[in-house]
Amino acid sequence: MKRNKILSLVPILGVAVLAAGCSWNSVSVTSIEKTASYTYEDVYTVNFSDGTSSVLTVQHGKDITVQDVYDRFKEEYGDTLSYEEFLEKYLTLTYKPSATVVNECLLSSFEVTTSKYTGSAVLYAINEDKNDAYILTNYHVIYNTGSYGGGSVDSNISCSLFGSEQTSFSCTYMGGSAQSDIALLRANLNEIKAVNEDVRPVTLASGYTVGETVYAIGNSEGLGISATKGIVSVDSEEVQMNVDGKNRTHRVMRIDAAIYHGNSGGGLFNAEGELIGITNGGKETEQSINYAIPVSIVKGTADNILHYYTDGDNSTSGAYKITLGVNVLSQNSRFVYNGGNGYIKEDLVVADSDITTRYSIAYYTLKLQKNDILTGIQINEKSFSLNRAYDIYDALLTARAGDVIKLEYTRSGEQCTTSAYTIKRSDLNAI
Repeated sequence: MKRNKILSLVPILGVAVLAAGCSWNSVSVTSIEKTASYTYEDVYTVNFSDGTSSVLTVQHGKDITVQDVYDRFKEEYGDTLSYEEFLEKYLTLTYKPSATVVNECLLSSFEVTTSKYTGSAVLYAINEDKNDAYILTNYHVIYNTGSYGGGSVDSNISCSLFGSEQTSFSCTYMGGSAQSDIALLRANLNEIKAVNEDVRPVTLASGYTVGETVYAIGNSEGLGISATKGIVSVDSEEVQMNVDGKNRTHRVMRIDAAIYHGNSGGGLFNAEGELIGITNGGKETEQSINYAIPVSIVKGTADNILHYYTDGDNSTSGAYKITLGVNVLSQNSRFVYNGGNGYIKEDLVVADSDITTRYSIAYYTLKLQKNDILTGIQINEKSFSLNRAYDIYDALLTARAGDVIKLEYTRSGEQCTTSAYTIKRSDLNAI
């Protein structure tokens, strides 16, 4: 029996469970929200129009489905309807066109101009109390590489909204990360709203999967904001890029949506209009191979920059990450398909320490040993599952000085958790 996904539908479809002489008379599903996430399971709350709610627990990383809602419907109300009858009689879906999704995303889209380059950006967040708008773009868009090496962040940065390109406003550099290729800018919120009061921050997606539809919105060739459509081709790969005069390895997703010079820093949105990445490069000889920074890195780096910009410490600027100093080998990589979305899972096996890591936090303090299999990270009260090696990096982007960290691992078949470690400022390094 085909299991229709509901999480991917709810944001773009109006979902109504209609009355037809059953116990759910005049009741509809108003929202489905993830309310908790643990190592092995996620908890969702289904809210109904009559003010009631129901809790659903599903395997971690698995989408909640219409089948799950149907099963809970039968459990709660004892109805004898078949699954097919439930879909036919009680579930109506109203499609939200792609044009509507793209046009809503345009309210978050910007052009960026510096002394040397043009690029794209999105409105990341606003602070009404401080009258600040925080605008997100690529680090390489606002960094001027010198002719003979070196370089610096451009001091002359301006932005303009889609539809109002002739009206620009000044932006101040807040901080950035060359490793993540992310920079955060600050602008006057009142000035922006004076141009268009409907401007809105992006909504961040919780993740993405291979094959899902994407829209790339940016300032292609510096000719103005435009949109292209494609899919996620590869969920994660490493590419060599020169962001600030240095060649580095960057983790990106691959997309086949066309992007061009000037698209850098622009938003990559899913079919629900949620931001899943920031476009930052591609192969000029092959237009169907382009790249974007995944949303986990985007959010982790942007929040990191914002934290250190507003922490009252003038010695901190940019993004910082703790280095655990653990050598990890990825083994037994396999594709896991759960009937809806699929994902790749690896065993993250701890290798021997070497001369550079022997006294690291991971080995010396947290007592990890060779052949331990890392399964999760706890930062304060939040747990992060580790399915791929890069999940470690992404989780640690959220850690700050004073946070308490623990590692979850399997040793000789037994699930274990390390002792707690409180992060010190000296543990953090600029990225």
